[in-house]
Amino acid sequence: MSSYNSVYIDPNGYLPYLFPEYLGNDTYNRVIEKYPAVPLINKNRTCLEPSIEFPKGGSHACENRKNGTLNVLIIGNSFGHVHYEAIEQALGDKYSVLRFYIHIGCVPLGCASSSECNNYFNTALEFVKKINPDILFIIIAYEPNYKAPIVNIKNDTCLMATNNILSIMSNHTKVIFLPDEQIEFDFQISYEMSKRFNKNMDINDLKQLEKVKFFNFYM
Repeated sequence: MSSYNSVYIDPNGYLPYLFPEYLGNDTYNRVIEKYPAVPLINKNRTCLEPSIEFPKGGSHACENRKNGTLNVLIIGNSFGHVHYEAIEQALGDKYSVLRFYIHIGCVPLGCASSSECNNYFNTALEFVKKINPDILFIIIAYEPNYKAPIVNIKNDTCLMATNNILSIMSNHTKVIFLPDEQIEFDFQISYEMSKRFNKNMDINDLKQLEKVKFFNFYM
């Protein structure tokens, strides 16, 4: 565990409690039976000494380098943290540098709900401009400001700010990946899974309990 430029460099996966030593082998095998990608993406994280200085407005950062050609950047909130290993696994050896620079609880799209998140948004935008990534991942859970209904599409402040920021960022990258609406549950899914694991109950019907919540957010 180390820090660089006041940004926490996290050497471990975001979900260490899914490792076998926490769950036990039997439970872990049940998890990967349902989610085969877990062993590939939930692993100890290796972060190299950064080749450039990370901004100071984020909470977590990491850099890795390989012999490929792609310059890749991940920004966002804890969802970006969670998806880092999956993106790294998908890219394989195709990248030359893969960085993530995130802030827990913040959406870097110009509609920040706090001064702290607004500071992160500004530093993330400047970071995008600085490194001009080939691929930019904006991996986020949409915050409450994006859940409010759009009354007037022509003057909705969040919509206008987000479109403006995406327009600016598009001038500094070749591709932007932005997630669709997120899946939410009407109950505490983590408690439900813990209960089922503890009682050795079936978990194969969890998908039937999923509810996709569509936010009134259009671009």
